[in-house]
Amino acid sequence: MENIRFSVREKGRDEDYFPLGRSCLTADAVCVGGSGAAADPRILDITVKNVGSRDWHGIVKIDLVFKSEDPRFFLPGFMYGTNRGEAPLATGAKAPRIRRSPAEFPASPWWLTRSDRLSHPAALAFTGERVVGVCAAPYFIRKDGRMLPWKPGEKGE
Repeated sequence: MENIRFSVREKGRDEDYFPLGRSCLTADAVCVGGSGAAADPRILDITVKNVGSRDWHGIVKIDLVFKSEDPRFFLPGFMYGTNRGEAPLATGAKAPRIRRSPAEFPASPWWLTRSDRLSHPAALAFTGERVVGVCAAPYFIRKDGRMLPWKPGEKGE
């Protein structure tokens, strides 16, 4: 998909995210359903594989790229008050820290958070015309010998 971009950051390395092609990982995003309309959201099956000979540890970042003059971000349960990414711009707290430079936090023109830090595993943006976003299960559980995405009420290891 042209609007999905992958990058990675390896555990223990002091560098920013770099393109997936510089790692031992490969990724594929296949549209398996949905028209993209509100009543029929697009569904992607994203697969990340380690094709290297050693274990890989780190973070895989999946960017959903879209154009918007003034997007409004919604990250459920991540922030207090409006739950909007553009507010609050000034707080007494030093978290969430998005950038490494102390002069730039907590205000930031973009947001990065782990899906398991949200009340619901979704990151959404309103572009003024439509809502775009990513929703994915943050955990997998083992149930009846199979790995399944966790959802509320689902039991397993």
